[in-house]
Amino acid sequence: MYHFTEIDDLIAADEVGIETGLLGEFRLKTAYEPIFRRQGQGFVPFGVKGQAKPFLQGRPSSMEALFRKVSAERRRDIDLLCRALCFRNHRNIGVDGLRLFFGFGPATSERVDEVLGGLDRIAGDLADIEIAPELMVCEIAEGGMADRDAPRRLADGLRGIGMGIAVREFGSGPSNFDAVRQVSPDIVALGSAWFRRIAENEQAVRLLSVLVSGLKAEGAEVLIDDIATVRQFEIALEVGADLVKGPALRRAALVGTVFDETPLDAARILRQDANIVPLFGRSRAEP
Repeated sequence: MYHFTEIDDLIAADEVGIETGLLGEFRLKTAYEPIFRRQGQGFVPFGVKGQAKPFLQGRPSSMEALFRKVSAERRRDIDLLCRALCFRNHRNIGVDGLRLFFGFGPATSERVDEVLGGLDRIAGDLADIEIAPELMVCEIAEGGMADRDAPRRLADGLRGIGMGIAVREFGSGPSNFDAVRQVSPDIVALGSAWFRRIAENEQAVRLLSVLVSGLKAEGAEVLIDDIATVRQFEIALEVGADLVKGPALRRAALVGTVFDETPLDAARILRQDANIVPLFGRSRAEP
């Protein structure tokens, strides 16, 4: 496990405290995409998901371009740097109480014991940068870990220092209700590609409503993210999603941009398709 001070040489802060990663000719900036929670007939800002945005000579680049410039051994360092920037820039959003959703990279499946051994240090790091653990939501990919008990151990350890737990990409692989029960997450995020396929089939949408009800019965809120179309947003409403996120709702913005705290105007979003009528009704338009 890493400590924030171990990567300080890779981070520069500007005059207002916004931190940027320094990787040769690349600069890593942090963007946050808002996550909305259902409240009555609408959705209000609930949290954010941090994203690393590479820039090259002042222009947007890509993580693929950055990875082509570094060795395989350095890629884990980049993963740690991205997460550190996400944590440290959270206070620069300027809005109190927003949950910060984050995840570990693919190598976590091989490093669960290392992560668990460093939990006290993580808690200390959060205290140093003044983020309450209760604002953190760690996303766990419960499928694919070599140790089948690893997701539960990881969830228990993170919950022990006060963090919330989310299962990510539910439905995209071997996810099932038994795996969810093992982790007992606060939130279950549906796999975005899986959800988009379901959105193309009316019968599958009806079955999804049953699945969402089942997840709620297990005590979890359901997040549908990467919503890219009005129709997908309408389906998220129909099946009873508790949390929503995606470019059709509100896009990610670089930290330092004024955060839009206004609730989603669901009716206005649905009116973008003139064939959609009631807020929670069915579209007469084809997907």
